[in-house]
Order: sequence, then structure tokens, then C-alpha cells
Amino acid sequence: DLANQSMGAGGKDPLEIEKVGFLIKMGGKVRSLKVTGASTSLNVSWLAPAADGGSAITDYLIERSSNGGITWVLVSDGVSTATSHRITGLAAGTAYKVRVFATNLLGAGAALTTTKAVKPLA
Repeated sequence: DLANQSMGAGGKDPLEIEKVGFLIKMGGKVRSLKVTGASTSLNVSWLAPAADGGSAITDYLIERSSNGGITWVLVSDGVSTATSHRITGLAAGTAYKVRVFATNLLGAGAALTTTKAVKPLA
């Protein structure tokens, strides 16, 4: 887990890069994650992070879990900076948790995860 890595040599965070006199960090956490059920799908939307870590957000990674967050499956949505997506092909009656990560030059920042699982509509 990237968020749990120990400090690198010299006490510096291994996920930070010094570039041309300023520090770049991983993208911040997305905000206001909303998930609503639709016909065998979930509509997911969020707000961009308040801070991008000094490098523009290049993509959002979306994952879903049908077992309460024990295991996660990456949602195939291509590379996009759009702040919404429809997750399709889901089983009606199965509850899903969703999490979203903002990514930049260094990779994915911390995820924002739904607190409650949401079921697609039949």
C-alpha cells in the first residue's frame, strides 16, 4: 500500500520528487464522492482534489467492491480527467462500495471510498 510506505533515505518521503526547485507530491484525495443506482449500473461522481500535489491530475482510478471492501476490482474507464463515470454490467441486488483515486505524475493519491454500499436497480 503506497500510503503506508516508510520514509526513505534522509527522512524524505519516497513518493515525493524534487523538480526544478519545487516539490511534487501525489495527487490529493477526491472530494464529495456520490454513487447512485441505475439499471444494472452505478452512476459515480466526485469533485477534483483541492490540491494536485504540484502536478496536474492526469486520470482518476475507479474501483468497485461487492464484498464490503475486502477485495477491489478496477473499473475499466480508460484514461480520463472527467469527474463522473457510469459503472455498467453490475448484478442487480448486489450492493457495491466504490472508491476513487486521483493520479498525477507520481501515481495515485489516497482514495475516497463510499461509506455505504449501493445497489444497482433491476
